[in-house]
Amino acid sequence: MLQFLVAQDWDKLAELRGLENLGFMYLDVSGCDSLGAIPNFSRTHVIQDYEECPYDYGLPMIEFRRY
Repeated sequence: MLQFLVAQDWDKLAELRGLENLGFMYLDVSGCDSLGAIPNFSRTHVIQDYEECPYDYGLPMIEFRRY
């Protein structure tokens, strides 16, 4: 299972639908200039603090929560 995704093209990412249903746990959004450019996904949490981050990657990062 793929757990982590790094996105490079924010225009294309904003067009995606159902990304939160693909089984990813985290989406690295550190390349995004502003949080406003991050698409709104359901069941997500934006990690902006290194104390919350389980991996040594860039921040911010989107965590897909499983409910």
